[in-house]
Amino acid sequence: MLSQIEERFDGPLTIERTRFGEDVIVISLSGELDLASIPLTEGIVEPAMTDTSAMVVVDLTELEFLGVKGVHLLYGLAQARPDEDSLRLVASRHIGPDRVLRLTGIPEAITTIWP
Repeated sequence: MLSQIEERFDGPLTIERTRFGEDVIVISLSGELDLASIPLTEGIVEPAMTDTSAMVVVDLTELEFLGVKGVHLLYGLAQARPDEDSLRLVASRHIGPDRVLRLTGIPEAITTIWP
């Protein structure tokens, strides 16, 4: 399966949107997902959310900080993709974001894979 990086931004939050064929879009976030990074994140995530033919996987494996606005963004993704087969979340390997995911109930809204 061929992959193609569709968009990438490097900064305090690194965001990469990669398409794998026609079936899967992976959005990888590493660094800090907070108030300052939300507008940019929404701009990169939105095109993937409107492509209803592909499964979207949000990879937080390398996310080091998850703020309230980041949680709000994740809940927004769950609302935009209510079909549980069209959205997956890969949890962070860092304890802080992992704890925030569990405390806010994100795993009940989005099928979550724990590394």
